[in-house]
Amino acid sequence: MVAVAERPRRPGTRPLLAAASGVLLAASFPAPDLEPLAWIGLVPLLVAARGLRPGAAFRIGWLGGLVFYLATVYWVAYTIGSYTTVPFAVAVAILALMASILACYTGAFVAGVRWLAARGLPVIWLAPLLWVALEWLRGWFFIGFPWAALGYSQYRHHDLVQIAEVTGVYGVSAILVLFNMVIVGILPERGTGGILPERGTGGILPERGTGGILPERGTGGILPERAAGTPPRRLVPALVALTLLVVGVPTWGRWRAAALARRPPAGTLRVALAQGNVEQAHKWDPAYQDETLARYRALTAEAAARRPGLVVWPETATPFFFHEPGPLRDAVLETAGGNGVYLLFGSPALRQAPSGAIQELNRAYLVSPAGRELATYDKMQLVPFGEYVPYAQALFFVRRIVEAVGDVVPGLVPTVFRLPSARFGVAICYEDVFPSVTRRFVAAGADFLVNVTNDAWYGPTSAPHQHLAQATFRSIEGRVPLVRVANTGISAVIDVDGRIRWQGPLFEPLVHVEQISWPGVRTFYTRFGDVFAWACALASLAAFGYGAVKRRR
Repeated sequence: MVAVAERPRRPGTRPLLAAASGVLLAASFPAPDLEPLAWIGLVPLLVAARGLRPGAAFRIGWLGGLVFYLATVYWVAYTIGSYTTVPFAVAVAILALMASILACYTGAFVAGVRWLAARGLPVIWLAPLLWVALEWLRGWFFIGFPWAALGYSQYRHHDLVQIAEVTGVYGVSAILVLFNMVIVGILPERGTGGILPERGTGGILPERGTGGILPERGTGGILPERAAGTPPRRLVPALVALTLLVVGVPTWGRWRAAALARRPPAGTLRVALAQGNVEQAHKWDPAYQDETLARYRALTAEAAARRPGLVVWPETATPFFFHEPGPLRDAVLETAGGNGVYLLFGSPALRQAPSGAIQELNRAYLVSPAGRELATYDKMQLVPFGEYVPYAQALFFVRRIVEAVGDVVPGLVPTVFRLPSARFGVAICYEDVFPSVTRRFVAAGADFLVNVTNDAWYGPTSAPHQHLAQATFRSIEGRVPLVRVANTGISAVIDVDGRIRWQGPLFEPLVHVEQISWPGVRTFYTRFGDVFAWACALASLAAFGYGAVKRRR
């Protein structure tokens, strides 16, 4: 058989393909919400990496990741430019730096795929594991930023995402990556007329020693030698496994959600959500202090007429230090006592460290219908460069650039608040995108979760929509309802199957009362956490170790 050489790519083709992947993946998230694009979003990037050594593959992967993060978290520049003294050009530079760092994970994925393939390892199976390992690493390494994990794009694919009660969001990510890898395995090489190139063409599926992604027979790969245009026989196991996953997982998910719906509830509670819609520019202005408090008091009185078991205000709803005695604190206590309701709200707080230093906390308070403070929770997962500067000694210049950066210290204890008929945990701000945080509340006995947040920082960007989408997975992981109360929206109520039962509008004050219920089940994820992610990380390390040893032989 005569080998047909691949025509050289035009200059710039690889970068364009990488950028196309970034755009496709970003569009699969809110607000475009074109979630089917995630099933093919990695294909252009992997095609662009055909024939590249790991170093070049890293660069092309980094470019794709850069485009993705610039398009997904662009709101960082909006927030910095709108609420600090930093010029907009500098805000864009900060966004570019952040996206450049995050893009390294995508670069590492593409480089890893090429490195493993060059050593004859079955990357069609290993790529999903490597992707999950890197997503999990991104969630806690350095500053920890799990925002926009690939699986979150499928939050409206309710049947599929039920697997999160076992694997967390990472199981959905793995299925998406496997689907993309199979598509790449099927796609023909340019100029070969078939699915697999012949020896020496430099394609993504070359013979032994060419460094392709899916090596030929004898190299430990997925696809055997065959004539151009014939079916990829050893791709069949991956196709079968993928078919079982894309059919079996949603089928099980539909059954699981229906079974939970039929189950008699272990408990119910009427919860009132008070969305104050206080402009960020006015929030900490003393001139608006009384007006802000009056607004929440009026919303609470309106809610109390519907006899809720709990009224919730957003994060830092009180624009003062509630723990300090005075008329403002008394007014909040009287709001709960006068209306006869349990009141949960956020407020900044201060404490003195053993060294004598004064430390700031982001705190949630629970007040009883008798007007007494019952319990508090201090936010544990802080926003880097928002509430604190990580590695402050090395990054001393950041505070000079961004004067609005706070100096908040993290809490240590995942408080579970108690009501007469229920227990609940509170995730403050973006703690609800950290599954390890919310899992601690559920594992400690919480029947439901509350997320109090102030997304006013994000303005009219897609960030509030992205934030809500990610919160839905927390309900599935623990099979607990989640009540989300945001200052300017999006406030919402999420059922145990991850469906958004109700969501309010942005930038409108409102009160909404909803009865929530919970099944009282203890999920695999609640018991064991990110076992799936750990397994993927260990398997990836083992593959790299085996590949390194194999190369030396």
